[in-house]
Amino acid sequence: MYEAQGDYKEALYHQRCFTQVVEEVAAVRIEDEIEGMKLHLEEASKKSEAEINLLRNVELKNKTTELEKTLKNLAHISQIGRQLTSSMDMNQIYEILRNSIYALMHVDVFGLALYNQADGMIDYNYFEEGGKALPLMKIDVNDRMSLASYCILNETDLFIQSFYDDYHKYLPDLSYVSVGVSKSQSTTCIIYCRLVSEDACIGLITMQSYKPYEYSETDFEVIKALASYVAIAISNAQKKNIINEKAKELKYLSYHDPLTGLYNRRYFNKLMARYNHNSIRSPIGLIVGDMNFLKTVNDTQGHLMGDQYLVAIANVLRSHAADNPVFRLGGDEFAILVRDATEAGLKELIEKISFDCAHTQMGQSPLSISLGFELKQAQDQSLDDLFNLAETKMYQEKKVIHLNQQKMS
Repeated sequence: MYEAQGDYKEALYHQRCFTQVVEEVAAVRIEDEIEGMKLHLEEASKKSEAEINLLRNVELKNKTTELEKTLKNLAHISQIGRQLTSSMDMNQIYEILRNSIYALMHVDVFGLALYNQADGMIDYNYFEEGGKALPLMKIDVNDRMSLASYCILNETDLFIQSFYDDYHKYLPDLSYVSVGVSKSQSTTCIIYCRLVSEDACIGLITMQSYKPYEYSETDFEVIKALASYVAIAISNAQKKNIINEKAKELKYLSYHDPLTGLYNRRYFNKLMARYNHNSIRSPIGLIVGDMNFLKTVNDTQGHLMGDQYLVAIANVLRSHAADNPVFRLGGDEFAILVRDATEAGLKELIEKISFDCAHTQMGQSPLSISLGFELKQAQDQSLDDLFNLAETKMYQEKKVIHLNQQKMS
């Protein structure tokens, strides 16, 4: 609502508040899930210990060892999760995730991809094999040869303990396709976990091993738990980028005219006030311009053509102003603030602009703009007075042009 009203400051404030609430709710939900897993595994561990005391069975001992490993991993996950969700930088998120997974289990191929639903592309900006970076990949979500695409299209995570035996379940229309890029061996034990934020898939984690049955169901659950934190971290980073881009856009629009890209009256007034209050040693020149016959163009050729005239005039002014600021003050009124100005230099600049406009055909007529200038001579002279004097000269020029136009018609 605030954005529709043009109140971008309030819109940005409410967007930040909303984002903060969503992040806090998501973080609490993940912590609750982790605590639930801990309690479940602690209960299972106690039960296993009781069974070991009764049966002293090797299988139960192995199960207890696996549960102890899982509890240890879950303790690490909570700490890793806090590190991930405190970061707003994608490269840092990847490094935290990478280092954490390598510390928890063996990995031959590891990747982190982002999914752009708008263009349907899975973008692997982070991908490595044997600790060495692989060429970055973009995969079409409809690619039937991709397990990553399969996960997204079927809204499921994948745990394949032996790709040789099970690939036909996921790629039924294909003959065997090797996974990984190593020429000597191919990955066979594979995990793909989706990164889900606000009920939408925003990416994937994949970890793969050359050895079949390398990962257990417990490892799969650990990666899924990490994926929840990674999804929050990436979502936060993306929202931060959006907010930063909107802030840049708002800052740009606060001082620029959206049609021509020139500085606007607000920035003009700011500079005028700055120059009025500060001691200016170098001479300041001001050129004020007003387009001729814009109303006629709008009435006879339409406002779209009128906008094109305005843009064309802006381009001419910009091309001759060098590094001096050019302004669209509103409607068909423009200005150029010239530093280190001389009267001869200002006259020459006006002549070049007028010549260029006269030789730029737009629709049914050439560009035309009336220009007036004034040079700040005295140190105590107000720039407001300078503007009034330049504007007076501009209107005198405008009268001459209109009189000549009437005589010709």
